[in-house]
Amino acid sequence: MKYFLRWMDKRSVTLFLFLLKFIPTKKIKKEEASVLILCDLLLGDLAISGFFFIKLREIYPNRKIILLCKKNLASPAKVFNFDAIVEADYLSWRVLNKLRNLSPDGYGEVFNIFSPKWLLLLNGLSYGNLTSHSSSKESFRQIATSKVKLPSQPMQASEIIMALLGKDAFNSFSYNTQLNIPYSSFKFTRPYIIIHIGTSKPARLWPLNLFKQVLTLSMKKNVQILITGLRQESDYENKINEIIHENNQYIKIINLMGKTTIQDLLSLVSRAKGLISVDTSIVHWARVFQTPNFSFLGQSDLNLFGGQFKFYKKSDSMGVQNLECHDKKTFHGMQLNWMSMCGYDQCPLAERHCFTKLDDQKIKLRLNSFLSSL
Repeated sequence: MKYFLRWMDKRSVTLFLFLLKFIPTKKIKKEEASVLILCDLLLGDLAISGFFFIKLREIYPNRKIILLCKKNLASPAKVFNFDAIVEADYLSWRVLNKLRNLSPDGYGEVFNIFSPKWLLLLNGLSYGNLTSHSSSKESFRQIATSKVKLPSQPMQASEIIMALLGKDAFNSFSYNTQLNIPYSSFKFTRPYIIIHIGTSKPARLWPLNLFKQVLTLSMKKNVQILITGLRQESDYENKINEIIHENNQYIKIINLMGKTTIQDLLSLVSRAKGLISVDTSIVHWARVFQTPNFSFLGQSDLNLFGGQFKFYKKSDSMGVQNLECHDKKTFHGMQLNWMSMCGYDQCPLAERHCFTKLDDQKIKLRLNSFLSSL
């Protein structure tokens, strides 16, 4: 019954909004009108959008800014101090009515961050301007008032999203904001760095020899070391624990794998002296928090997700470019010819070239340089 009611809810509001498409929407131009952000993305994408959120507040310090995002991201989204967050996993009357009630006079600006499925909502709202990246979809071409082209040359993901605010947004950006850092049940009095195991996808997991190398180098730093990340298959986790046990001569290492909530993890990362990780969402959160970070990109494209963005503080990345097995060229479903990455959950090759082709000596030099800067 629950799923039937959900189906009816979604279908009825979809039909209603579709019919409204043929009735001209009231356009508003009130300078004080609220701002709506459609951002139906994943945890890492939310962090990548963080610099956009910060800049948007600089541009509109006195306007109400409202975010629509997935239900499970509403809690981490509070970091950015939105005036309201609408939690939504599917189109419903509740979502439409909540958006109407939050801003009865409509929305002066709407920004769509790679979330086209929510554009239908705008048929039922009054709004002034819709800004979105270019798309071939007919529905987008009809309603978008400001279209931002996807880059034809390599560009960092945060920069692509920031482009929604225009070219001047890059030149005038300043990190003058107070983030709402979540509370954590873990308290550490000693300075610490984090080595993050990360991900639920085997193709993105640390190779064990690389983890051992990184842990050994990190042990030379006179700080506590926290190991964080999701629970893994027992065989992999047992081997990680063996490496930790071999190196834990001075009780410097605390293993928190599978023991932290998202709120715990964000809090710990925001207060860390540094973070070392494979490419996963927590790296992007470290960049938002201005926590020094070092990442091994593995499957990901260095141009898109590397640490070279000018607003990052002490961010470095290593990755192998131009691998034949990196044949995915889409960013949120939109084609980018300059990009090259892998979308496999499980590597189909005998060995993962994106890690095995990293030079051990360069790893040592780059990582020692990073650790010495902390």
